[in-house]
Amino acid sequence: MKRRDLLLQPLGLALANSVKAAEQPWTARLLRGGFDTIQWWSGLLISMQPGWKTYWRVPGDGGIAPAFELTGVNVARHRVHYPAPRRFVTPSGTVIGYKEEVVFPIAVVPQNPDQPVTLQLKSFFGVCEDVCIPAPFASKVIFHPAASSAPDQNLISEWQSKVPPIVDQGPVTEVRAISHNGQPAVLIKTSVRVNDMFVEGNPAHYFEAP
Repeated sequence: MKRRDLLLQPLGLALANSVKAAEQPWTARLLRGGFDTIQWWSGLLISMQPGWKTYWRVPGDGGIAPAFELTGVNVARHRVHYPAPRRFVTPSGTVIGYKEEVVFPIAVVPQNPDQPVTLQLKSFFGVCEDVCIPAPFASKVIFHPAASSAPDQNLISEWQSKVPPIVDQGPVTEVRAISHNGQPAVLIKTSVRVNDMFVEGNPAHYFEAP
């Protein structure tokens, strides 16, 4: 019996080291912000180890689009906001997303502003370095009208400032489909110089850098 225990000890140590080495490279948290007289503010914070990234809603030909399922109590409507992403060239293709940290701000309009609001989130996103791993996450947050505390509002506001504003046209003056080197393309003319542009269309279509 003692001999068997001695033989198992190195195996147990090896298993412990294996588990430690396989710790997930990301964490997530559902944030609780404040009320701006119209909506409550929440947000999904995704923190990743250096070198890891996650994706914008149009992830590029090598990425995984995030998915959000939002339900709740006393919720009239909600909206997930996407900060402006970056473009990354990887061995699997060009992807569009965020490295190491991102907050997706979430606006929640209550049915009755005088009553508490419960927001429940189920999400699925990918985090990638050289390989991609699935990242499911679920949580909930409760907003109380009488509460003055909004511990995460500064962080939410910081990332909300990075969300592109919605405008009727902006600098775009012309958009039309063309053929370029025998391939379908979109010609976009702008009134000012644009360093990069992210095109959102049919989920099956991916657009290269302009």
